[in-house]
Amino acid sequence: MQRLCCMSRKFSSSTIGLDIMAKEKIQSFLQEINKEKEITIILTTHNMDDIEKLCHRVIFIDKGQILFDGSTAVMTAEFGGFRYLVVDAPNWDEAAWSGPPVDRREDSQLFFRIEDDKQVAPMIKQLSDLIDIHNLTVQEPKIEDVIKQLYQRIGH
Repeated sequence: MQRLCCMSRKFSSSTIGLDIMAKEKIQSFLQEINKEKEITIILTTHNMDDIEKLCHRVIFIDKGQILFDGSTAVMTAEFGGFRYLVVDAPNWDEAAWSGPPVDRREDSQLFFRIEDDKQVAPMIKQLSDLIDIHNLTVQEPKIEDVIKQLYQRIGH
């Protein structure tokens, strides 16, 4: 027997602004009842943290049209086929850079969007010839970036 439990937007939005302990308790509670009672929980939320932690399947509806219906893994594979090369470069000189554009900047961190892993080594070489790199990582896209890509591809 399949059961369905609907949670309103008011419930899921109420996790925004909570301290981390309270938020984790709510998320744990939802995960427990989903597993133990085999209850499907429907969240209507804009809270990306809730989506990442609680959802295995997502449905995006815009103006009554289903834009996407599938697992978070499929959504990430389909719309998140990129990573970020993140470079900590406090002495960054934008004018001297001739490589791919910086996607975004957070303090001294530069985020370069990487579509193909073959781009990484030449870009690191080019960067290290230009600046002192304090730290370098490759990051998977955040759920917000994947969702933004989904909306951009469908023309919203």
